[in-house]
Amino acid sequence: MHKVIFLFGFYVLPQLLFCQSASIKGILSDSSKQEKIMYAVASVLKQKDTTLVTFSRSDKDGDFKIDHLEPGQYILLITFPKYGDYVEAINLKEKETIDLKNIFLTEKAKLLQEIIIKQAAIRIKGDTTEFAADSFHVKLNATVEDLLKELPGVQVDKNGQITAQGQKVQKVLVDGEEFFSDDPTVATRNLRADAVDKVQVFDKKSDQAEFTGIDDGEKTRTLNLKLKDDAKRGYFGKISAAALDKYYNGQALINAFKGKRKIAVFGIMSSTDQTGLNWQDSRSYGFGGSNVEVDGGSGAVFITPDNNELGTSGYYGQGLPESIKAGLHFSNKWNNDIYNTSENYLFNKLSERSAGNTYRQNILADSVYYDRESANMHSDKMRHSLTGLMEIQLDSSSSLKITANGYAGTDESNRQYNSQALSEENKLVNNSIRNTSSKGDNANLNTSAIWRKKFKKKGRTISINVDEKYTESNSNGYLLNSSDFYNDGNTIFKKDTTDQNKKNNTRNNVIGTKITYTEPLSKKSFLELNYSFYNNSSTQKRLSYNKDINAKYSMLVDSLSNDFKYIYNTSSVGINYRYNAKKYNFSLGGNIANTAFQQTDLVKDTTRKYNYYNFFPRANFSYKFSAFSNISLTYSGNTTQPTIDQLQPLSNNNDPLNIIIGNPSLKQQFQNSFNLNYSNFQLINERFIYLGSYFSFTKDPINSSYTIDALGRKVSRYVNTDGNYSGGIFGGLSIKIPKTNLKVNISPDVTVAKYSNFVNGLKNTTTSTNVSATAGLRVNKKEVYELSISAVPSYNRSKSSLSAAASTHYWSYEYALEGNYLLPLKLEIGSDVRFSFRQKLNAFDNNNDVILWNAYVEKKFMKNDELTFRVSINDILDQNKGYSRTIQPFAIEEKHYLTFQRYALITLTYNFTNKGAEPKPKGMSITL
Repeated sequence: MHKVIFLFGFYVLPQLLFCQSASIKGILSDSSKQEKIMYAVASVLKQKDTTLVTFSRSDKDGDFKIDHLEPGQYILLITFPKYGDYVEAINLKEKETIDLKNIFLTEKAKLLQEIIIKQAAIRIKGDTTEFAADSFHVKLNATVEDLLKELPGVQVDKNGQITAQGQKVQKVLVDGEEFFSDDPTVATRNLRADAVDKVQVFDKKSDQAEFTGIDDGEKTRTLNLKLKDDAKRGYFGKISAAALDKYYNGQALINAFKGKRKIAVFGIMSSTDQTGLNWQDSRSYGFGGSNVEVDGGSGAVFITPDNNELGTSGYYGQGLPESIKAGLHFSNKWNNDIYNTSENYLFNKLSERSAGNTYRQNILADSVYYDRESANMHSDKMRHSLTGLMEIQLDSSSSLKITANGYAGTDESNRQYNSQALSEENKLVNNSIRNTSSKGDNANLNTSAIWRKKFKKKGRTISINVDEKYTESNSNGYLLNSSDFYNDGNTIFKKDTTDQNKKNNTRNNVIGTKITYTEPLSKKSFLELNYSFYNNSSTQKRLSYNKDINAKYSMLVDSLSNDFKYIYNTSSVGINYRYNAKKYNFSLGGNIANTAFQQTDLVKDTTRKYNYYNFFPRANFSYKFSAFSNISLTYSGNTTQPTIDQLQPLSNNNDPLNIIIGNPSLKQQFQNSFNLNYSNFQLINERFIYLGSYFSFTKDPINSSYTIDALGRKVSRYVNTDGNYSGGIFGGLSIKIPKTNLKVNISPDVTVAKYSNFVNGLKNTTTSTNVSATAGLRVNKKEVYELSISAVPSYNRSKSSLSAAASTHYWSYEYALEGNYLLPLKLEIGSDVRFSFRQKLNAFDNNNDVILWNAYVEKKFMKNDELTFRVSINDILDQNKGYSRTIQPFAIEEKHYLTFQRYALITLTYNFTNKGAEPKPKGMSITL
């Protein structure tokens, strides 16, 4: 037996080793002293998962050699005390010997003068993608928004809206806390990039889910900016002032840190499109109707702006705004982090002048007709907002967290409309001149408290939530409308005049509690039990008055007036199971809920009661292939209740030619949603891939039914339909071309949807498809130039079951070129040009192509370029157009609206810092 083992070891084993005898060798030297380095460790790791294969040490002459390697892709890592690490990707072929010859290591003490860092630019930690900010090149004194544009899988549009891995970011945090609450661009456009250590992208879970580790279905796409430690000492910020002719911009942001205390103050004044009133403010200024959504797991109620197609707000775009926005932020932790507080105050004032026109092709079963409308409007809105948080660690096992936020505001508007309805032969059917005005106030208060306790047994917890949400709005306005109706001979045969005073009051209050208990079944599995009860109470009073013989608005119009009360209570009980393993985790469960409704017409003294039992299933699964790759699958079901606007049996004649009627018989709608996401990052070649898909279908969706009479008047009514669904596939590839500074980004996107409504009593099903792709190139040379190019072709197709005329398809193309170049004497020139090309439709023959070209020249002053003087011109070609195209289930619509055209600004900006976020030392370079 011993002879057999001896023969195997002596003859066979060397032969096997010889078959895989690829090797790596080199000589290690000090980069400055030119001395050989002995006893340094040379390790070989697999590129796929960075596991160690083998290692060796250098000899007295600095030589090292690693033999007996199989063919494949490896990482060579050389480490030695007091020297920076050396990392290189190796692709070994069979029997190949790679001689790296002289490899120079740099002492860590010299890295402050000239540093080369090889590090993981991206890490995937569970559901969080984390970017190391210093791994991405931005110019000195760049903003966080400049940094975000460099991150793979992250896009920032011209309005500051952020899309991360194919999904729109809804919240931006700074060190895990809201920064001035409602406007994330205050952080992204004013905080300095060199103050940021990490950028994290994740789906933020509810406080309850973060505490228990069991997903409750509440998620918000979130971006968190983790500041560097040295940025949390002293102060930093910027002050900027710009003006020329009638245009001006003023911005200031100051951050002051002392230990864990943070104070920040900012202010923005502007008469340009750089107002700071951007993508998030559509929520902040959502003074219209709202949708109420009840989460099946918690019973919690969410109120969101009403974007229902029945709305007649007449919004024509941004217009020409003048704005003031200011805020104060304070946060602190003390007494060994037992107490944690964070507060924000925010003031908004927006005056907007807008004008525009709309051209709409409306679809009937056997014909089409057209609407033309022009409008002028002016609005003034003001709001004071407060948010606060207090978290107390009561003892080592329990805590109490209290949050509150609210606002109080006013809204005043005046609008003038001139509209025409035309037949298929372009003959005049009716025309209308309409003036509306309104003054109102609005308020909101949300409070929440959560008490949490962990027991001695790991995984056993209990928590109690108490929530209340209150909103109120009041308005007093006037409607003056004059309509003429025409016969086939193009002569007026009927006139109609409306002159009314309208008073509205709406209140909504939601209050409830939820109790959650978790019990560990093993070290890896947990069970959650929960119960909740929520009460939703809404009242709405709408009163319309005609003039009496004394020209006073005192005659109540019964058909347009009502006092309506809407109450529903939701009781929910649920169970969820979660299993956590090293590589994967999953959870499944759901809630059974009873919702009892009561609708009361206080004018007619009638009450309608009904209730529903619902099952809200929920499941998710995630698998971690490696530290840089994972996949997740989620499913959830939830209901959306009809709003009081949709239920109230009342005609809304704010536009007498487009009447809207509520429907007290509406059912709640139930939506099933599926999401699948995959992400992968390869360290060596800096390749980032993400793929995602989603699909949702809705039972009893709340849509519309409308009828058109011979006079061209449209009456719309809310109804439940069926068959609605939406879905899509999206993805992205970001890769750095080897041995260059060129980065390539490709992001395809496909969406499909189906929508049902009724037109003159006939069911109309509309299917739509959108296919688009974003392709971009970014290249930079440190302290010399930056250049980016992008193209976004998009194909849109819509098909109606009711009419072939409603079916349409068209292409649109968006191209962008943006760059800057650094000249001697600290001069910089920069420019961006955007091309928008839209294929014409048969319904509209106007050319809506736009080339928008902006440029600037600036000079920097002072030692670290803190002071910048800039001259800029916007829309050099004077071609900017306010334009939008909408394909609706019943119409094809194009809008043109007032927007900014060519103007110039002279800007002076001062970036300052003291002990925090100091500029990188001169000569420092960071590469990957």
